[in-house]
Amino acid sequence: MNLSQRTTAFIELGERINSVIQGAADISPLFNQEQVFREVQTTNPWFTSENTRYALAGIAEMLEASALWNWVGKYSWLSRKSFTKPPQTAIVMAGNIPAVGFHDLMCVLLSGHHAMVRLSSKDNILPVRLCEWLCEIAPEFSERIQFSEGPLGAIDAIIATGSNNSLRYFDHYFGRFPHIFRGSRFSIAILDGTESTESLQKLGTDIFQYFGMGCRNVSRIFIPEGYDFTRFIEAMAPWGHLGEHSKFHNNYLYNKSIYLLNREPYYDGVFFLLKQSDDDVPAPLSVVYYTEYKGKENLDPAINLLRSKVQCIVHEPHLQFKGVLPGCSQLPGPEVYADDVDTMAFLETIGKN
Repeated sequence: MNLSQRTTAFIELGERINSVIQGAADISPLFNQEQVFREVQTTNPWFTSENTRYALAGIAEMLEASALWNWVGKYSWLSRKSFTKPPQTAIVMAGNIPAVGFHDLMCVLLSGHHAMVRLSSKDNILPVRLCEWLCEIAPEFSERIQFSEGPLGAIDAIIATGSNNSLRYFDHYFGRFPHIFRGSRFSIAILDGTESTESLQKLGTDIFQYFGMGCRNVSRIFIPEGYDFTRFIEAMAPWGHLGEHSKFHNNYLYNKSIYLLNREPYYDGVFFLLKQSDDDVPAPLSVVYYTEYKGKENLDPAINLLRSKVQCIVHEPHLQFKGVLPGCSQLPGPEVYADDVDTMAFLETIGKN
């Protein structure tokens, strides 16, 4: 397969995904939406149909034709480089949100490598279904994708994502290979009090989609001193249904009881909590940390302290940070790389023509 064929196959996959989430039936016998969504949620109760549908919509948007062609066009080596023996690149996927490792898989396959995939037990349904669908579109990919539950075997490189504790494991077992290792990150939002209700509601998506479990979920907000949380809490109301999810609600009750026992102040958003914190860690589930700042000139030093921990910054355009607009944190384009490490540039260094 040449680059054009590989890219076209992914574009068609995006079109099919989009058709399914728009309600089309009989696109493929390999992808019955209701059945797949039910199977995914049975395996992992955090992966509700709403979250799986949103993840698929994000993948479909990522695979939009012009976006994908523009992205691959930035890497001239993709069309120039061919392999007599394609490199075997292992991908160890996280399991915090549905199909979270799809971008890594796409990069590996578009680069002409073979993918050796180790799935998380928390997300072992949707990635397989997507690969089956991709192989239906372009059967040549069936020889280029292998799922492994045991030892990874002979590999040339590895891309592994997990918790910060996992990093030690990755380095011990796979550090001798060319690699990209990723640990835990979180995202932040910067508010100055001028945000409209609509903007705050969009921020609610950045905070609560996937129950806040993704590295691109906002788990901390920076607010000016004296910020009134009334409008913020009201704007989060569309996400109140999360309080009906037993696992999320249990986290809310647990964290609330801890703060009460320790007599720590907090704001109660009915289904979530707002807690002041300057720690460089993500907030626990059901909690949004906030950090106050005095004047915008003090924001840069505070944010720079978190740079190595932050995946994404959400803000309105006039604040002039390098980030994304409210409501967009979970919809990265193909050119957006986790931890700002260019996966395609890494893959270029692997293997010989």
